[in-house]
Amino acid sequence: MTGEELPLGSTAGPGSAGEPSRPRSEPPAPMEFGPYRMLSQVGLGGMGVVWRAHDTRLDRAVALKMIRASADDPDTRERFLREARLAARLRHPGIVTVHDFGEVQGLPFLAMEWIDGPSWHARLEPLSFPLSLEGLREHVSALAEVAEAVDFAHREGVVHRDLKPANVLFGSDGRPRVSDFGLARGSGAAGGMASDLRTTAGRTLGTPGFMSPEQARGELDRVGP
Repeated sequence: MTGEELPLGSTAGPGSAGEPSRPRSEPPAPMEFGPYRMLSQVGLGGMGVVWRAHDTRLDRAVALKMIRASADDPDTRERFLREARLAARLRHPGIVTVHDFGEVQGLPFLAMEWIDGPSWHARLEPLSFPLSLEGLREHVSALAEVAEAVDFAHREGVVHRDLKPANVLFGSDGRPRVSDFGLARGSGAAGGMASDLRTTAGRTLGTPGFMSPEQARGELDRVGP
């Protein structure tokens, strides 16, 4: 995901998956995608799309992320597969859970836990500052939970590399979950590809206001926990 896209790993409801002011195309009528029934489009970016869907096998709501047909190339597929492998190995209450990964009619998909609350971005946008003591405690508490989740990912050898309010989602229980591992880097067979932060045009991927100085400078070997 780049800073110019909606957060494709987001699994929140419509209007809360990222930049709320960005226009989205109207979703087509519900349709079948393998065992999933597509209900509504909740995120759209240059390379992928996220749908709210119903898993007909297990009778549960999921967030279904797919590569857009116009962006389906070997590099995008490799990055998509890396995201699936990295996110799937992280089992933590503060990280969005990956349920399934595969292909339907040659189109890769990633099925994730459906988070029915807003992103942290959506929670912060209407606030006025300075925050009240109660509001400050609420956000500091959420930050502590996110830090625990990120620390767990680091101990598992995964560096997110696109942490920002739009990629933290709140469930109906009020707990935050870290989402969107599209730019993540991991140790071992699941991650750590050379030049994986750059497009073919040589542009560094990420969100400038939130990336580390090392990432912004393109010093890939220094990007770590």
